[in-house]
Amino acid sequence: QRWIVDDGKVLSRVCNSKISQIEWNDGTKIQPTLDLLIKSGAPAYAMAGLQVKGNNEEDCPLARQWTTFSFAVEPTFRVEAFTSTDSDLHKPIFSRDYNPVDQMKTAMELFGVVLSQSGEGSPLSDGFHIVSIPLDGWTPLPSMEDSAAYTLTCLATAEPEAEELLTMDPGLVEMTASSVLELRVVPTGVEATSDADGNSCSENDL
Repeated sequence: QRWIVDDGKVLSRVCNSKISQIEWNDGTKIQPTLDLLIKSGAPAYAMAGLQVKGNNEEDCPLARQWTTFSFAVEPTFRVEAFTSTDSDLHKPIFSRDYNPVDQMKTAMELFGVVLSQSGEGSPLSDGFHIVSIPLDGWTPLPSMEDSAAYTLTCLATAEPEAEELLTMDPGLVEMTASSVLELRVVPTGVEATSDADGNSCSENDL
């Protein structure tokens, strides 16, 4: 199951979707998250996460590379995001007020509160779950210049320079304490690709 935690420390179930490509739309917004894989009530893995909202729908793509939760408690662990095209360098996104290290600290504190309030009746106490914790507000999807498709990459890492990971061989990135999530953003009119299971969503208050 997949869940998201809001500021009120409420777990809300989100539809479990797997997407690798989205269509650019003027009304589409994105939100960075810290995604944690929970096994029988305990965190096991940490991932870069992203919520995508557009056309009255929300998608929650899953990172292709995960890292162990032990790295998520490192003081420099954070989530950053970049856009890039075949002919352009990587550009950081999200608001200027977004401080990835401070936001990660707040997210981990919030997750700690959620776990401390979880009892035997918590949906997280049994089985496998992915919990998403928002790190910033909703941000418009970066504009598309000259109708050129681009790649949106989210990194969760403790490495000193996150941007350097984007130019490394994927095999070397796998050896770092990092999680990688990639989405291809294509021009309007190009069908987005997805693999959704169609689960319905419901809310559960801790």
